[in-house]
Amino acid sequence: MAPTEILLAIGAAEAGPAGYAASVDLFEHQTALFDLPLELSGSDTADLNAFLSAQSLQGLLKVGVVHRPDGRPQLRIVTDSRVGFGSARSGMDRIFVRVRPKIDTQRFLELAFLADTLPTFDLQTDVASADFGDILRWMLEIFVRSMERLIAQGGLRPTHERVNQVLRNRVRGKLQIPAFMASLAKGQPDRIACQFSALVFDNRANRLLKWALAAAGKMSRDLIPDARFDARLVALERHFGEVPLVRPSRSALEREDVLPPNQRHYAPVIRIAKMLLAGFHVDSSAGAVPSISLSADMNVIFERAFWNLTKINVASARPKPSWRMDFAAAGGTPGLFVNFEPDIFVPPSPDRAPLVVDTKWKSAVQPYQTESLIRPSTADIYQVATYAGSVLRDQSATKRCFAVLMYPSLVDCAVLDHRIKIGDFETIVVVMAWNVAQSPLQAVGKIWEYLDALRLYHQPDEVQSIEGVEAGIPVGVDA
Repeated sequence: MAPTEILLAIGAAEAGPAGYAASVDLFEHQTALFDLPLELSGSDTADLNAFLSAQSLQGLLKVGVVHRPDGRPQLRIVTDSRVGFGSARSGMDRIFVRVRPKIDTQRFLELAFLADTLPTFDLQTDVASADFGDILRWMLEIFVRSMERLIAQGGLRPTHERVNQVLRNRVRGKLQIPAFMASLAKGQPDRIACQFSALVFDNRANRLLKWALAAAGKMSRDLIPDARFDARLVALERHFGEVPLVRPSRSALEREDVLPPNQRHYAPVIRIAKMLLAGFHVDSSAGAVPSISLSADMNVIFERAFWNLTKINVASARPKPSWRMDFAAAGGTPGLFVNFEPDIFVPPSPDRAPLVVDTKWKSAVQPYQTESLIRPSTADIYQVATYAGSVLRDQSATKRCFAVLMYPSLVDCAVLDHRIKIGDFETIVVVMAWNVAQSPLQAVGKIWEYLDALRLYHQPDEVQSIEGVEAGIPVGVDA
């Protein structure tokens, strides 16, 4: 049996969109089990596992075969925090994969915009009624429009680059002596290796845009086939005839480039291209199952969105400080060290205690959540308590530190706290939820109003709870 036939037979997939035999549709942080047919051969099971474990799908799905207590084999599909789209092909057998976030499309877009993971859409589209599947089409449309605007406003621009070239019977710029000596040794004294500056279209910005065009074309053909869209891409690619197709490194996508004056009009489309490529994965290597995906990590989106909103509310907050912890070997000789990096640190002030925040986009959020209580993991509590201990160790004038675990939620949740007091030093672990079903700007603003009041050394008898959020375990702190 073909892998897609097996998936359809066991209920793990539905009939796919045009061009696909099947479609797998899941939520993030979901585990699904499906009974495999008893008559399924070992080779069919191996083919199915290899098909769903294609390189580009590995960020979206984890697949394995497990057995029930009675020995019957089951297909186990697990999703993590990445959401997005992917496809894999084995011969004529093609599958489409979609992993949705546990929040609606409108809230996902708001968080992604705040996290600078997606560009702001301006397509006169009602996102409130949109489906998650529309995001891929919008993303590609925004990129292509930006490219068309670039060509219309100023077109591609060359830059002065160092060029290494073998010339005949002439020298230009700097003679490359080792290469020239090699030519002499081969009896080719007329071939002279030189390095010189020239005005060329083969530059960093143009190479990035050409790769982004190629990626957009691949996504369009494999994920959302559209002949008119493909024609627009072909028209754009004609402008890049002198630019080689080179895959940019991960550091090139993360680096903030300073564009030369004649390429300043590139800035908007470069930003969008980097967003597009950050989540793009393709694998067509020999012997592998051809696959492609475009995805984003909800952990990263949640963390960045919370930080970008925190900057608005707390001027003194710092993102990801690095705190070193050294370990000494026997006899006091230096050993290894590790760096702690909480997501956010708010230093102490004359009237307020310091505070560390660690955001956690985990399975605390369910699409059907009704419970108004966040249940933190033991490992998370250990982590933030250790961060707070580092603050108390390094801030000599501070004897109290708040360690905040920030989880997502779809309902208003109680605020919980727990005090750890050792001598004169006190760590207060606070467990809170950001209700991502509400407007992000207002919800995070209320969170920081609450935390700012909580940090006061001399407080009123009772700290005012966040509007709409019931105070759980008492959160008043004695001076």
